[in-house]
Parts: sequence; structure tokens; C-alpha cells
Amino acid sequence: MPVLLILAALRPAQAKERPRVAVLPFTAMAASGAECKQLRNHLTNLLNNLFDVDLVEGQKTNKTVRRFCGKYPAWWDCLGKDENLFKLGASLKAEVVVVGRLAAIGKRRVLKLRLADVKAGRVSAEVVNIPAGQEEAVLSRFVLLHKQWFGGQPPPKAPPQPQPDPSAWYEKWETWTIVGAGLVVVAGAVLFATMYSPDQAGGPWDIHRTLP
Repeated sequence: MPVLLILAALRPAQAKERPRVAVLPFTAMAASGAECKQLRNHLTNLLNNLFDVDLVEGQKTNKTVRRFCGKYPAWWDCLGKDENLFKLGASLKAEVVVVGRLAAIGKRRVLKLRLADVKAGRVSAEVVNIPAGQEEAVLSRFVLLHKQWFGGQPPPKAPPQPQPDPSAWYEKWETWTIVGAGLVVVAGAVLFATMYSPDQAGGPWDIHRTLP
């Protein structure tokens, strides 16, 4: 038994399991396929460079999406539903699924991003209307905002805000300081009036009344 305990203590700690992430194809509406492909590649590079993740191979992802969403008139009709993202993630054995849709309206772009946590059954979505050329910056911000989903460290907690003193007003030292200062002023005024008020008859402060 002691030998087993020693061996267990010397056994190296197991490495943290890397989250498996699937980046689904970006769909387009009046935008070019090249733009969507560029955004998908940018997202893949971000995840590889910033986090220790296990990315599902792109060709495998494409085939799975094509097979799963083939019955829908458009891919976004399929990928825009939470339950389908969970099913696709389970089929690809991925813990996290990311997908986007890019729409072109003149010189502006509407970027829809969806991030699904397959195990937790939750989805985070964002829609932004931006000038053309800012798509990659928005995508980078979205990834960093959800870095915990990819195994990154959570953002630092904000320092606690000072709470108001719950003491009653009559228990606070500020109250009695003000009261004491007021008493000093009143006492000084009374003393001044006493010292400088005439106390003899005929003085300017005397009131004489003649009785009949």
C-alpha cells in the first residue's frame, strides 16, 4: 500500500483536456463566397493562435453540414437554429460550435455570429451592422469576449464597490461632529450677547413703562 501511494504521488498530473471546436461554414447573403471563406479562415487562425483547442478538420465539417442541412432551402435556415447546432456538434464530437452569416448592403456589412456550447446547451449570438472591412475586427472581439468557451482564462473580476455605511444616523461620528460644532456656535453667540448687552436702566436696550 505505501508503494502504491508513493507511485500515485509521483505520477505526473494529467494535462487539461483541450476543448474540441467546430468552425462551420459561413453563409452569405448578397456577399461573396470569398468573403465568407476569408472570415472562416480568420476565425480558425484566431482559435489556433490564442487557445489550445482541438479543431475539427474543415472538410469533415463541410461534409457533415452538407449532409445534415441538405433538406433545408438555405443553409442559414438550418444553422440559425439552436437545436441544429447542438446536433451538429454532437455528430462532430465537438464541445463548441461556431458559425456566422455575412450580408452585404451597399458599403455596409451585417455580420451574424452564433456560438454554441454543446454540453451546456447554451447559445450566444451577436448581430452587428458595420462598414465593409471591419468584419475581422468584430470577429476577433467576439472570440475574446467568449474566451472561456475555448478554455481561456476568465476576465479579471472588477474590484468591489464601496458600500454605504449601514449605521444609523445617530451612530455616525460625522453627525455628532456637526452637532458639536453647532453647539459651539450657539454658545459663542449667547456669550457674546451676554457680555455686550447693557444691563443698566436707561440703556438702549431698556424698555421703560410709566404707570398711571
